[in-house]
Order: sequence, then structure tokens, then C-alpha cells
Amino acid sequence: MRRWLLLDPRGVSVLHDPPGATETVGVVALPALALHRVALFETAPRRLRAEIAERGAALSAEAPEGLHVAAGTRDAEGQAWIAVARAEAMAAIVAGFAPHDPVSIVPAPLLLAAAADVAVAHLPDLTLLRAAEFAASVEPSLGGMMLEGRSAAVEPWPPALPEDGVPLDLRQGRFARRLRWWRERRWQRRLGVLSLLVLLLAVVPAALHRWQAAAEVERLDKAVAAAAAATPGVAKGGDPARALAARRMELEGQGGLARLAALVAALDGGRVRAASLGMAPDGSVIASLSGPAAAIAALPGRLRAGGHAATLDGPVLTVRALAPAASGDALRDARWRAARATRDAAAIRALSRAAWPEPGPAIRAAAAAAGLPDAVILVTPDGRATLGVAAARPRVLLGLLATLANQGILTVSGTIARAGEDSVQAQLTLRVPR
Repeated sequence: MRRWLLLDPRGVSVLHDPPGATETVGVVALPALALHRVALFETAPRRLRAEIAERGAALSAEAPEGLHVAAGTRDAEGQAWIAVARAEAMAAIVAGFAPHDPVSIVPAPLLLAAAADVAVAHLPDLTLLRAAEFAASVEPSLGGMMLEGRSAAVEPWPPALPEDGVPLDLRQGRFARRLRWWRERRWQRRLGVLSLLVLLLAVVPAALHRWQAAAEVERLDKAVAAAAAATPGVAKGGDPARALAARRMELEGQGGLARLAALVAALDGGRVRAASLGMAPDGSVIASLSGPAAAIAALPGRLRAGGHAATLDGPVLTVRALAPAASGDALRDARWRAARATRDAAAIRALSRAAWPEPGPAIRAAAAAAGLPDAVILVTPDGRATLGVAAARPRVLLGLLATLANQGILTVSGTIARAGEDSVQAQLTLRVPR
């Protein structure tokens, strides 16, 4: 919606002011404007501007430097309206609309409908004329003289106002409406392109990084699956990384001996004592503790600092393997899985080729070397052995189990209980990897 204001010799008045109007269009009815319909031939913008200036100067017989010449749109025949005014008169027209700043200023005669000869509209102090070759705002007496011998069609005033566009906008060249630079169309286009580039610079690298990371994660996971498929003894199906880790732990043991040693070291010299210790097949160590509650409560923290997971349920302490925490970065986790799977596959191949000792003679020799010749050893055909120790110092028993582990004889499960002030008794199951 547009508000229309009229500037005539009496000043500025409102032609049309609809509710919700968002911009203002000025209409000027002053004798200072000369309007001519001429043929324009140039097509290049710079040459066309020069042609318009030359035609305006020729029609006014004045130097082009002191003139303001504005042109409308050419029709199919190459004809266009041009308006000619002195530069100071045009400046006065623009200033006359103050404090308004019209987006366009249109000559009033060009709002009249084209007539067969001359269209005429009467204002209180002016007569508006529009013919095929000229248009003007003149005093009524002069208008009568110009109409002599011509057929005049009187039009109502104000006329029907166009909803969009104007036949000729006087705000051209030096009198073009100056917007704030960020409101000018050329700057808006540039800012739009710049905003798009900034958005692309912000979004595309991040999207590309995510795509590359996803592709790398997929590649690493395929490499883990291929390693699991090519490694002997690894269970098929499920998570290949977990299957490799499970097979390696099956060959190397579940790490229960390391957790048992860590627990004994945590208890050594303290006020907490273990009435019994148990080793489960999954490698966890379960201890029944006695001693001051505060000292017992401090044990899980000491074990976690050593890389073990420990939980308390009353006086019962369970020590398990510390599961690696996910970093939240899919690519970093995939790289960790791939590196771990590579190490697991290499260890499994090496362990699968190893020549393992017969458990019976090896356990007897190690027990005798540890000073436990009375240890009871029973061997089963599946490579398992039961080791019974009636009384031994804790460090001696742990040393024996470590020696056997170095030979490939792994402690699978069992119980260790206190036998005396400084000794323990044990019933353990050991095996050789198969």
C-alpha cells in the first residue's frame, strides 16, 4: 500500500492515504517541469544516459550541467517520456516534500489517462495537459491557449492511481533517493551473497568433517571385522572387537591374578584383613573383609587409582576389570577399537602357535621351587588342574601363581582363605590355553 502526496503551488496535500501504507509516492504539479515524448535509440546503459541528457539539453536549449533530465520506460516503438527541469528547481521539489522522503516522484500530468488528442485535468491554480507528444502543468490561461484547435478530454482529479510502479520517476541520478547503505538493493544482494558464503564456510567444513569421520569409522569397523574373521578361534557373529578381546582373555586369562595381586597390595600393612578371597571365571576377585569401616570404605578408591573397578557391598569387595569409557567421539572410539583389535589379533596368533607345557609336571616343579612341596595337584584330561595349598604365606602363593602364568598356566577360579596369622589356604583351578 502506498500513500500519495501532491506538491503544487499551494504546498503539499494528501491525494490518497490508505490504512497500512508502508511507503510514500510524491506527485508534482508545477510549471517548472517540461515533459516530452521522444524516441530513444541507444541500448547500452551509459550511452542511453548520455542520449537522454543530450535530448533534454536540446529541448530546453540550456547547458546539460545545469539540468536534471529523467526518463521513463521505453515502449515497444522506442518512445519514452523525459522530464526536464533546472537542477535547482528539482532540488526545491525534493525539499518541498519534507519531512517526507518519497520513494518516487512522478509528474502529475502523466497520471492522466492517454486521450485521443489531449487529456485535461483542472486543479485550483493549474491545468494539467497530456498529449501524445508533450505534457505540462500550466496556468489555466496558458492552458486554454495551448488547447486552441485541439480536442480536449477532461479527466477527473485525482485520477486513478497505479498500484505498482510509476510512468516516470523524477528521482534519478543525483536526486535518486539515498537509502542507508544496508537498505540499498545492491548492498542487500552483496550482503545476501556474503551471508551465504559465511553460512557455507560454517556449515560445509563441519558437514564434510562429519562425513569424513563417518566414512573413517566405517572403514575402521570393517578392518576390525576383517581381523576377527581372519583370526583363529574367534567367535563369529556379534561384536568383532569384543570377540577378539574375549578370545585373547581366554588364552591369556581373565586378568584375575593381576586384580588379586592389586587387592593383596592394597591390604598389605593396613588395618583391613581379608577373611576369604574368591576368583570367579570372569576374572573378578571377591573378598570378604574385616576391619574399621572407614578403612574398608577407602579401598575402592585406592584400587580404582590403580586401574581396577572396585565396588563395596557391606564388607564384601568385588574387584573387576575397568571398562574403558567411551569418549563421546565416534572417530576416536573407532580408532581405539581398531588399535586394540590389532593388538588382540596379533596376541591371539602368537598364543595359538605357542607350545604349552603339560600342567601336572610344570605345577609340581613350580610348587616345589616355591617351597610348597605338599601342594595337592590334580590334572584333568581337558588341560585343567586343581591346586590345593593347606598353608602358605600370601606373597609365596602369589609368586607361585605368577610363575605359572608366565609359563602359560592360568589361574581360572578358586578361593583363598586365612589359615593362620600370616598364612592362607587356597583351592584353585588352573588351565592351559587351548
